[in-house]
Amino acid sequence: MSLLFYTTADAEYEYLAPLYIYCALRSNPKALVEIGLEDTDRFLEENERSVQILREEFGDQFTDVNFDGVQANAVRFITEPMWADRADYVYIGDIDILLFDEDIEVQHTDQMRQYDAPFSNMIRQEGTKQTGKPRLTGLHFAPTDLQYPLPELDTSKIPGPGAESGADEHLLYTIMQKNGAMIP
Repeated sequence: MSLLFYTTADAEYEYLAPLYIYCALRSNPKALVEIGLEDTDRFLEENERSVQILREEFGDQFTDVNFDGVQANAVRFITEPMWADRADYVYIGDIDILLFDEDIEVQHTDQMRQYDAPFSNMIRQEGTKQTGKPRLTGLHFAPTDLQYPLPELDTSKIPGPGAESGADEHLLYTIMQKNGAMIP
């Protein structure tokens, strides 16, 4: 497997997890999916039939992990997926953006080559103007060995629940900057 889809969902968005897994793996059948959830036991109990159907279709190509006390959007940027060592690339995205495109890995690696960029994302110009802090978008494709291990972060800067909009995307910008890579 060379591509890992990594996302998170707080309780309000967990209902999208089975659909996200299905779409990602149906259109990219050799990929893996890892989803951070607030309470995996509860999720698995409430979605037992959906998870069973997904296991029948995709086997062990997806998993879930718990998170707590951090803004759900930020968790995906500040935690290293359990399966990071099983993939050459990681696509960190939003649980509410369903993936129908085939060959996402090819699309993004072609884009990286075209723009001579170390990863595939863009700096949000408008969001940066509003907050005064540079931000990347929340849809982020990178080589796993560039993304991980994560650099040391100032824990006071990690957005908690209810943090200002865009704080997670500024955090991602900071992580990539600390990892010595940035896009124009």
